[in-house]
Amino acid sequence: MSAKTFAAKGMKVFLADIHAEHLETAQKQIEAVISENADMGGEVEVMVVDVSKLEDVIRMKDKVMELWGEVSCCSTLA
Repeated sequence: MSAKTFAAKGMKVFLADIHAEHLETAQKQIEAVISENADMGGEVEVMVVDVSKLEDVIRMKDKVMELWGEVSCCSTLA
């Protein structure tokens, strides 16, 4: 499933990428999906992350836990 599908179903979506400009574009797309499906809820957060750096991955995990306290589904794309 894609982040757009998750968002349309009212899920909270956390996007991470090393490129801030890619995140900005993706965030806008997800926000549009959330807006189109406002009755479902949904939320999107983004963070610039270099997954080749353990400290970045830990920082990402800490942020997700701070925001939502759990992870129900995790999907990665490269």
